[in-house]
Amino acid sequence: MQHLANLSPRGARTSVAVLLLLTALAYVPVVNCGFIWDDDDYVTQNTTLRDTHGLYRIWFDRSALWQYYPLVHTTFWIEYRIWELNPLGYHLVNVLLHGLNAVLWWLLLKRLRVPGAWLAAAIFAVHPVHVESVAWITERKNVLSGFFYLLGALAYLRFSPPRRGRAPTLKRWRWYLLASVFCIAALLSKTVACTLPAALVLVLWWRRGAFPWRDMLLLGPWLVAGICLGLITVEMEKSTVGAQGIFWDHSFADRCLIAGRVIWFYVGKLLWPAELIFFYRRWHIDDTLWWQYVFPGMFLLTLAACLFFRKRIGGGPSTAVLFFAGTLFPALGFFDVYPMVFSYVADHFQYMASMGVIALIAAPFAYLLRRHARISIAIACLVLSLLTIRTWRQVPVYESLLTLWTHTVEHNPQSWAACNNLGSLMNDAGKPHEAKKWFRRALVILPQHNKAHYNLAHTHTLLDEYENAIPFYKLAIKRRPWSAKAYFDLGVVLSRLDRAGEAVSHFEKVTELKPDYLDTWVRLGRIYQQQGRNGLAVDRYTRAVELSPDDASLRQTLALIQARSGDMRGAYEHLVIASELAPQRADIWANLGVLLLAVGRDAQAVDAMRHAVELEPQRITTKRKLAWILATHGNDAIRNGPDAVSLARDVVNAQSDSALALDVLAAAEAAVGRYEQAASTAKKAAGYAEAAGDQQLADQITQRMKHYQAGKPYRSSFSENASD
Repeated sequence: MQHLANLSPRGARTSVAVLLLLTALAYVPVVNCGFIWDDDDYVTQNTTLRDTHGLYRIWFDRSALWQYYPLVHTTFWIEYRIWELNPLGYHLVNVLLHGLNAVLWWLLLKRLRVPGAWLAAAIFAVHPVHVESVAWITERKNVLSGFFYLLGALAYLRFSPPRRGRAPTLKRWRWYLLASVFCIAALLSKTVACTLPAALVLVLWWRRGAFPWRDMLLLGPWLVAGICLGLITVEMEKSTVGAQGIFWDHSFADRCLIAGRVIWFYVGKLLWPAELIFFYRRWHIDDTLWWQYVFPGMFLLTLAACLFFRKRIGGGPSTAVLFFAGTLFPALGFFDVYPMVFSYVADHFQYMASMGVIALIAAPFAYLLRRHARISIAIACLVLSLLTIRTWRQVPVYESLLTLWTHTVEHNPQSWAACNNLGSLMNDAGKPHEAKKWFRRALVILPQHNKAHYNLAHTHTLLDEYENAIPFYKLAIKRRPWSAKAYFDLGVVLSRLDRAGEAVSHFEKVTELKPDYLDTWVRLGRIYQQQGRNGLAVDRYTRAVELSPDDASLRQTLALIQARSGDMRGAYEHLVIASELAPQRADIWANLGVLLLAVGRDAQAVDAMRHAVELEPQRITTKRKLAWILATHGNDAIRNGPDAVSLARDVVNAQSDSALALDVLAAAEAAVGRYEQAASTAKKAAGYAEAAGDQQLADQITQRMKHYQAGKPYRSSFSENASD
């Protein structure tokens, strides 16, 4: 906390080391932190991290991710190669970047000759308002963008020093090119860095005492790049993330009121960092209430006072205030960003902006140090100790989703989002009764909360409370008529209640909203099949097969329906493909055998059935059908009495009281010339059929028995015993 511009190299290295050490000490608890909210989109479920094609999509496919911050996702892509889904690695990189940002901020303040530079950097390093940016993996955006932002500022001030001087030499132009690279890198990490050109103009104006017109021109390309990438971010916030609707419906007057209140909120948290939470209470903004104009009015008065007394107090205060407000500008409410649905403020929004206020707070210590060194050092150490302890206690909030949402609800009971998310956690933990309480609480806070309606409906479904689930599904659909999942789940519930007719309309709606959702087509096909509407069933299953051509089960189901509809050729084609896709599936080979019999390709049918029995020897029905064909077929090349007897005995052993089994055994015995034995078995089979009340089968068996009594084998088509 001396005039650090004159520090020796050893002293500078010590100062850097202490800043990094303070940062590390403050964030020691981060080693216990895992993945939390949005980390699934950024890391755990981010498929672009898995291969080199994903890296290409990160940079060149805007639809690949929710936001176009390719440099952030590139760092995740690299880290995924190193520690995959171990959260510790990602957290340590965030902490390191934050520590480096503190060092860069100190170097920048030194270059600008700001008093108390080191203390300002130390406060920045350990201030608890930055925990959200550092302990939350998703906010790599902040720490990475801040890193390049500060590097860009330092490089530009090497090119164009804060003091007036001659035109830059060729050697200095290299610093301009390097600064431009850093600026673009900052923008590609988070577009809040678009404020960097304005910040540089501001500090140069302050330090030189004259407006830096030449720098304004040189920084123009940076400003254009920032505006272009900023517009992309704004557009994606609306179209991709979903920042549109009643939560963002504000007049310009409302937005000015929000901005004024936001500024003072962040100042308050910097001065007194208590009650830091993930979702702060969302204020009610009303431009008809006079007292809400106090916030923007007080800010304008403060700025005016700083400017008015500029000669007396210096340009530092006004520069710090303008830097703070200007850097915050993208998050003041004039642009629609998705987090505004939860709250108008969030700690991570002031990561870079906080530097201005912190520098303003630290500056008086430098003057105090000259007169009261011991007192100023003691106060500084006390402040840093208290902030470090507060940060240490704040980091565990980000250990898990449970700690995050529990802490949020404890400090903001009106957070409908936290209540809803706690309910989802309870469902995931197998505690649907507790989940219901949280979802109901979310709906009390925000009755139009469509996600809570859906989640409550889903919870009732998990508890088999289907009737209770239906009205909440309908409310969810009313709130979001484009929600394919709500339509689908309602269709599932109606199906379980045997209300298939109602379910069909909801499933058909899903096919319009999400035509590539396979399960919808399958369920529709099943319902139409059960209703005997085979044409519609074939159509829906055909679509399902198109979506999943390698699904052998789907092809088999479609084939069976086609066969019932008389489309034997189509059924045969699908069964053949199914047998190729799943050559070990005995049921497919068995059905293929039956189909081949139906189209008169008996030899191939026998081969298919034999293969089915080889794959699954316990397939009694297939054995019975095969035994019947081998015993009664009219073609000597196909008929095989001994094999028929062997198969038939296996069937009888498994179904000793079955008339059909004994009927097959009788036919097989006759096929090998054991007519007396065949007649006896047939008589027994007829008796079982009569006892079972199947007189038609008994009469058929009796007719066959007469053949055996006459010393003749029985010859038939497969349809008598083999096709049931």
